[in-house]
Amino acid sequence: MFVADEARRRRTLTFVEAIAKWSMADVFVVALFITYLAAMASQTPVAGPPVVAFKAEFGPGFYWFAAYCVFSLASQQLTARVLAPRA
Repeated sequence: MFVADEARRRRTLTFVEAIAKWSMADVFVVALFITYLAAMASQTPVAGPPVVAFKAEFGPGFYWFAAYCVFSLASQQLTARVLAPRA
């Protein structure tokens, strides 16, 4: 988005859109979050004895990775809107 050359911006956006099909980072974050919630729910006394006894916590890496996912998706969308043909 910050590149002044229009052709280079379009090539960059095309590249990002092409590799976005294989980007599973956001899906990975959601899967980790669901796993965390399920593990915490299975350890509550109401649910009975835990299936697997362990302690799970999100460390700083999870939050940095989640922030990367949000930033990556937002920047791609913003770039696509800037380069979208005006009607």
